[in-house]
Amino acid sequence: MLVSFVLDAGRGGHGMDELSLKHLEHQPIPFKEVAGTGKSQVTFDKVPLDKATQYAAEDADVTLRLWQRLKPRLSLEGVTTVYETMDRPLIPVVAQMEAAGVKVDRDRLSVLSGEFAQRMAAYEAEAYEQAGNEFNIGSPKQIGDILFGEMGLPGGKKTKTGAWSTGADTLEDLAAEGHQLPRTILNWRTLAKLRSTYGDPQGRDQPRHRPRPHLVLARGRTDRPSLLDRSQSPEHPDPHRGRPQDPRGLHR
Repeated sequence: MLVSFVLDAGRGGHGMDELSLKHLEHQPIPFKEVAGTGKSQVTFDKVPLDKATQYAAEDADVTLRLWQRLKPRLSLEGVTTVYETMDRPLIPVVAQMEAAGVKVDRDRLSVLSGEFAQRMAAYEAEAYEQAGNEFNIGSPKQIGDILFGEMGLPGGKKTKTGAWSTGADTLEDLAAEGHQLPRTILNWRTLAKLRSTYGDPQGRDQPRHRPRPHLVLARGRTDRPSLLDRSQSPEHPDPHRGRPQDPRGLHR
């Protein structure tokens, strides 16, 4: 929620669910319990009225209770001006974006896709050199075997299936300790995700059923994909680190 972001920026998430647990000790109804998941997921207008009513009423109740809890802190912590002059005015801007839509330059995205592919190939070559041999950089299993099996890096944990965990958090921790291969793999993964999401022709042409921006801002559900999510930087995967230079050209 917007007030929470102003008050506690950088101190965890600001979705309604997370704030409800943190401040009210209440777990809201997950969206997937109402609309389903995957191929069986339906749009909210197809949800049975009784379930939709309960879900929406809880939204209104929790939002009001959070507002009553957080609003007094704005003046106490001296951030009312930030909230009133910077963050609240953003809401109509997002509404205008929704109404106007966003133009997509497919030719430019095609060029970016080629650039991403070239940079991915460079990261692959770099990873092979750092590992001492070639491997499938897109295979979590092979990555785990190399990092924790062959190279013996610290902090390795296995999943229930017996494979090494190679999630972003694990690789970030290793990279922060100065290990180069995990950082290279993270860079490659970020570009691979960007290419499949924005550069791949099928990805560009397929309609995406996502919530409208104002719904994302209003509810802030962490279990819904957000149109406002920023792609992470290959050099700094933390999405909260600014990228004013727009190194990949996506903002343009």
